[in-house]
Amino acid sequence: MSSDKVRLGVIGLGGRGRYFARAYANHPDAELVALADPNPEALDRCRPMFGDGIDYYTDLDEFRDLIEKECLDIVQPDVTLSGGILMGKKIAAIAEAHNLEFSPHTWTNGLGLVANLQLMASCPICPYCEFPYEEPGWIPDDRDFMMTETIKIDSEGYVQVPGGPGLGVELDIKAVEKAGVKL
Repeated sequence: MSSDKVRLGVIGLGGRGRYFARAYANHPDAELVALADPNPEALDRCRPMFGDGIDYYTDLDEFRDLIEKECLDIVQPDVTLSGGILMGKKIAAIAEAHNLEFSPHTWTNGLGLVANLQLMASCPICPYCEFPYEEPGWIPDDRDFMMTETIKIDSEGYVQVPGGPGLGVELDIKAVEKAGVKL
């Protein structure tokens, strides 16, 4: 490796993550050294693209290692993919101990968003909310179809944490039944 190359890792291997990983892997001034995603299937999809010369991270211990080795500036687990709200709190505590920002990744569905919102509200080191919105297909009505109300940005630019029991929202049982097992 040339000493003037920037060593990079990508966390989150959805469409954008894979795009950036490919871009970094092909850039002459960069060396892609790590890929991380709490979803093992996402990592398995990427292995053929990037091979065995890359480190792949999937669990709390590995993310802790990334934080302790100062590989991250912002820590972004998604509670729906990384072990739930309690695991998210543990990851946030490690991030806080290392003076890092924490902002959960929220690109699953409406229930994933509200679970991550509950985590965000409990973490003093979470300065902003990643709000999943991408027209035309990923809008609140589609993302939140299984809930009786959608999560929206208010007139001041904030996302309110739902205050009801559990995750704070009411399920639209008919929509859930229509979706079947795969939600």
